[in-house]
Amino acid sequence: IAPVGPYIPKQVPSGLIHDWLGVGFVPNATIEDILRIVRDYDRYKEIYRPGVIDSLSRGTDGVKDHFFMRLANKSVVSKTALDTECEASYIRVDDRHWYSVSNTTHIQEVDKFGTPGQRALPEDEGTGLIWRLSSITRLEERDGGVYAELEAIALSRDIPAAFRAFVTPIVRRVSKGSLATSLHQTKVAIDDTMARRNREKSVK
Repeated sequence: IAPVGPYIPKQVPSGLIHDWLGVGFVPNATIEDILRIVRDYDRYKEIYRPGVIDSLSRGTDGVKDHFFMRLANKSVVSKTALDTECEASYIRVDDRHWYSVSNTTHIQEVDKFGTPGQRALPEDEGTGLIWRLSSITRLEERDGGVYAELEAIALSRDIPAAFRAFVTPIVRRVSKGSLATSLHQTKVAIDDTMARRNREKSVK
């Protein structure tokens, strides 16, 4: 797991781009096994908890999957959540290679989450911890399993110059930790599904 370049997060006008890449190997799995998990959006709230509080499939239009996620904000400075509407496309290159592209289409911050004063803010208003999210997943089936490469890209509010030297290392650790957790949780879900399937076969 590593940033894609030496200057991540990358500064843009009034914002930061966080761009991280993680690679893992899932032994004894097929691409079909992985797609079965990552396209089961209703289960995201189970697979990726506590980062994902709620999730719901919105169906597919034949080209893109559409789904909803409520993401937890683990920041110590505010109690918020993010309601995100997302879309994902899955492209088969050949029998052993697939890739997918996922984007948020709408993000609303839920202020004072979990309190009587909880309320959804208008889009593009709030703390700006995450303004946009995108990811690119590449899958290659070989060597008795699947190599999975996940690139996660986020746009956030800029860090004030006075705090940049202190806050940037924390942001980098959080970005790395979030990507590592996501890859690990996906692998655990795949392993559990395969183990359950093998047990069912043995019973039969």
